[in-house]
Amino acid sequence: MVALDGTITLLTNCRNRWYSVFLHHKSVETVPADHGDVWALRISKTSMRRKLCALFALCGMALLATGPAWAGDITGVWLTANGESEIEIYACDDALCGRVARILAPIDPQSNPGTDVNNPDPALRTRPILGLEILTGLKPADDPDVWEGSVYNSRDGKTYAVSLTLTGDVLEVEGCVAYILCDSQEWTRVRPPQ
Repeated sequence: MVALDGTITLLTNCRNRWYSVFLHHKSVETVPADHGDVWALRISKTSMRRKLCALFALCGMALLATGPAWAGDITGVWLTANGESEIEIYACDDALCGRVARILAPIDPQSNPGTDVNNPDPALRTRPILGLEILTGLKPADDPDVWEGSVYNSRDGKTYAVSLTLTGDVLEVEGCVAYILCDSQEWTRVRPPQ
């Protein structure tokens, strides 16, 4: 098929697979085929290989550039399983991060002072839990609805490997120590990303 701009759409069989290639009419010679009204296009092997390589390279780069966008969208605000806080997941650098957006449990100076009292670094023990970044380096895993990174637990002051799995408006959060001892909980979406 020849378009008004002079390009020709060509279907070519390459190793028993059909590919659509757009070529400029000056690099292609049309010749009648053995099928009545059908025309064949005669193209040198070198010319065709170059055009196919360029087409596949462009497609490959486009797929790599949009890879993370295939993953389920976990950005937004999530209610933790115990209902004590809301976690906001957002884009940071080349990954996703999560911070404590809202504390719903009452602050008790004895059991829940509202600061990071269990942090192993004494200089960080007075920082507030509200606004504290607890999820870091979240990146898509092999499964499009799974994200992996790190989670900081302010209750024991430790950081764990974390895996987040999205199913509808439920986020399964699984934290592990050395991939042996794992604990999981389900968070519920409060607000989608804005």
